[in-house]
Amino acid sequence: MNTDERIKAFKNAPYYRFLGIELVSMADGCSEVRLPFKEEFLHEYGLIQGGVIGSLADAACAAALLSVAGEEESIVGIAMTLNFIRAVKDELVARARVVHKGKKVGVVDCSVFSKGEVLVATMTNTFVVLGVGK
Repeated sequence: MNTDERIKAFKNAPYYRFLGIELVSMADGCSEVRLPFKEEFLHEYGLIQGGVIGSLADAACAAALLSVAGEEESIVGIAMTLNFIRAVKDELVARARVVHKGKKVGVVDCSVFSKGEVLVATMTNTFVVLGVGK
């Protein structure tokens, strides 16, 4: 897939559409994605459930790595570490950047922020890089 096709695929991914994740930018090993606040994201204590934050960070990581993947490459996540810094009830933005992109493995770091650039969480995500038809 070329870059335009990857952007279109990202924007049309059913899970991302379900959550409302919006692709802001995706180029040169970096990405930014946005998640408008929804009441449905809250857990029993009235704060955004951690899985929602993890999904946003994972989406940002994938977009960043796909921005530098070859046209015949695809990626699949194989490990992630998510660290929560603070609980929130707000719109979120995730920014990711590729730390390493090899022939077989890619590693991406991501930071998630609430309004006012308040750090909410960090993620390191590891992907296997697959060739054509894998």
